[in-house]
Amino acid sequence: MIQPYGTNVVTAEGKRWQFHYRITAPPFNEDAWSRHCLRDLHLDIHSLTLNIISCAGFGLKQEWVNDTIGSHESIPDGHSMSFLQAITTVVKHIVPILLFPTNLMLYTPLRKGAKAYLEFERYMRAVIDTEKQKVDANADYENLDSRGNLLTAMLKVSAFEARNAPGKTGSTKKTTFSDDEILGNAFMFFLAGYDTTANSMIYGCICLALYEDLQDSIVEEIDRVYEESEKAGRTHLSYEEDYSKLTYTLCFMVSPPPFTSHTHIPF
Repeated sequence: MIQPYGTNVVTAEGKRWQFHYRITAPPFNEDAWSRHCLRDLHLDIHSLTLNIISCAGFGLKQEWVNDTIGSHESIPDGHSMSFLQAITTVVKHIVPILLFPTNLMLYTPLRKGAKAYLEFERYMRAVIDTEKQKVDANADYENLDSRGNLLTAMLKVSAFEARNAPGKTGSTKKTTFSDDEILGNAFMFFLAGYDTTANSMIYGCICLALYEDLQDSIVEEIDRVYEESEKAGRTHLSYEEDYSKLTYTLCFMVSPPPFTSHTHIPF
């Protein structure tokens, strides 16, 4: 049910799962968040999250300054909605997309979800084709960098292992990803990481607005880390040097305070 595009890291099993996990896991680490003025909290957080996942996963840089989701300025030729609108709509309609055939949904009130599903597939297949051409043009597959982006990692490792796999007649061991498997993993990482991460960040922002003592503690910690960075001769924070020092901030994001029936929301 949860492989609408193809086998992925969630649905694969045994050695096949190990193969998917080994290639898809490295690009997603905390350093990917070190790359962007709020106008609309919900829109901006979702845009930021999509930008980060798109960059870490597929080397895609999404527009950041559009005023509305699906702005015509952000819709490329040949598409009926923007990439942000497509993935957002897919997430909202994920249950019927997994349960019903797309062709059937197109003739029901769920047609918007079906159209977004097809748009997302068109976007991703175009990206896969483009990246494939780049990988095919680079014959030096030994210089694998699986900590680049997810898509490049899958294509490079597939090409490398296909090239170096022992040539055994009748062997059933599969060492490469099909296009459907690449698309399946792309969809699953977007599904698992996009909406959930955005909602966690929105909840964290609301908590900071409600609890000024938390704001003060986090600002104090960030100021301290910046001061230590300047003393070390660095003008910017880095993941390698400073991320582990933000212990209070990390604890807050992992375990933010709960809302209660007595919580006063000042807006």
